Amino acid sequence: MAKVRKVAASAGRKDCRVERIDTYIVDAKWRNFVFAHVHTDDGISGIGEGSCEWQPTMVAAGIETLAKRVVVGQSAFQIEKLWQEMFRNEFARGSPLLNSAIGAIEQALWDIVGKALDRPVYDLLGGRLLPGERGPVAQFMYADRSGKRLTLYVARSESGETGTAFRFSQEGAVGVFYWVDRSMGYALSAELPRDELLRVADAVYAQIEK
Repeated sequence: MAKVRKVAASAGRKDCRVERIDTYIVDAKWRNFVFAHVHTDDGISGIGEGSCEWQPTMVAAGIETLAKRVVVGQSAFQIEKLWQEMFRNEFARGSPLLNSAIGAIEQALWDIVGKALDRPVYDLLGGRLLPGERGPVAQFMYADRSGKRLTLYVARSESGETGTAFRFSQEGAVGVFYWVDRSMGYALSAELPRDELLRVADAVYAQIEK
């Protein structure tokens, strides 16, 4: 009886075989973004982004080529198998253009799997690393060759403020600049002199404003 229930349950599982992949090049003023929109026979679709600066048409062409050679007709659940085939069966293995195209398709496949299972994708990849009380948060970490580390923490502002000037605090050897812009809170921290960290904060703010 247990085997019968198992077969019946698996028979209702979505297979999500890829029917086609559309590509979109979106003008963002300072660069062009490339998106892959993957459609399946179960009516579930997913979107992935794989931009490579100055080469949007090449990335889009790569996505279309991989779709025809590898992905169309396959189950969206076979992400690792498809990734291996896309990466290892191409002549320009490891190139930025190929990796960007593969990345866009892979993201879209994860998007489909999450929707098919009715789970956020981060649950399928080990869970959320930084759960926030008011929604998702992000943490970006950078290190130079000497090992100096800089961290940028981004979250929705809990104060209700829509904008503030830079504020500075010192926690031991670590300096922190934090500010609010359009209801998003930013905290930039590193073991750097205050003036040097301020220059980095100014650069981060200018980049976000673009």
